[in-house]
Amino acid sequence: MKTIESAKLLVRGWNDNDAAGIFELKRESAGFINYLKIGNLDEALDCIKIWKEFQEMYPVVLKETGKIIGVAGFVDVNRYKAYRELEVNICEKYSSAEYLTQAHRLMLDYGFSELGLEAAFSLCGSGETALRQALLETGFVYEGTLRKFGRDMSDRMRYSVIREEYFGL
Repeated sequence: MKTIESAKLLVRGWNDNDAAGIFELKRESAGFINYLKIGNLDEALDCIKIWKEFQEMYPVVLKETGKIIGVAGFVDVNRYKAYRELEVNICEKYSSAEYLTQAHRLMLDYGFSELGLEAAFSLCGSGETALRQALLETGFVYEGTLRKFGRDMSDRMRYSVIREEYFGL
């Protein structure tokens, strides 16, 4: 993946020092990707190796500090090549609508322009107000609620955006 940048964030490929950043995120932000069990640097490195192998998730870095504040990527959901789930996971400290919106815009620009995607969808919980705002601000449309869909059996709201809508064609 090439490095992509917004005013405050960048998304880039993984490097050898990123395991410490991911481990720190999990330690400092209990809810950060809560389904991942990362208890030490080796587990963080294993997670990064999987993300690199499948080329789906990449670090989201705060430009001001160079610190990883989350991960973002397009996940293959076995529909068709140009259809992906966009996951943006930002740690609690930085999970404002501003950072979430910038990360979503970066990824959508990259996905539609560089990867040739035709459509993307995203899921969010009913209590994730900043995420819902970011999705709407980046052109996603609410499609419905998937009941007891979350790994914790919570309801998940589904949003999607297609290339033509995103670029205003």
